[in-house]
Amino acid sequence: MSRSKGPPKAMRTNALRGTKATLLSLLRGSGRTVLELAGALGLTGNAVRGHLAALQRDGLAEVREMRRSAAKPSAIYALTPAGEALFPKGHAVVIGAILEEMRARFSAAERTAFLAAVAARLPVETPAYAALEERLDAARAAFAVLGGAAEVETHDGRITIGCHDCPLGDVTRDHADACELASRMVSAAVGAEVTTRCTHGERPACRFELNTRIERAGA
Repeated sequence: MSRSKGPPKAMRTNALRGTKATLLSLLRGSGRTVLELAGALGLTGNAVRGHLAALQRDGLAEVREMRRSAAKPSAIYALTPAGEALFPKGHAVVIGAILEEMRARFSAAERTAFLAAVAARLPVETPAYAALEERLDAARAAFAVLGGAAEVETHDGRITIGCHDCPLGDVTRDHADACELASRMVSAAVGAEVTTRCTHGERPACRFELNTRIERAGA
């Protein structure tokens, strides 16, 4: 399945090394000034500014606010959502463990039913009797809430909703059945059954093909 778009794997690897890695870690949570960063890193202010400029060019850091003082106001630097995405999160490990336990305890049909119930709790808002385009917008918005950027494609009369930066990619790599969550979410948004054509592995991507066209809910 498109939180803010995470950085490419190559950038993620390069960013978490040396001084840059320490600087990124210092910017997590509360923001810091150049003076504070220089003191923590043992560098000059100009050296820190150089590193910060590089992080800003990469979209990993930003000036969040200006701290006023009796002297010259100081810029407060912090990580952007893309910068935060460089650091591993526990959700993939936790969700993976839950799916493993489900696999041990439940049949395939029971797992599908359970995931469908979970998907029903995901934030999908579609106005009653909405036109198809509004429903497609609802599906895109649902992906955005999960941290993905979905796109709609039409080819030979077939409508497909795809997301090249699957927000559940860290989970679906080892647990393909997690795609059921996104599939049910898309189905609820567009009011039609969908066929899942996702890809897994190193570069997971979501792809859901509508099985039918509708103009409004209940049609």
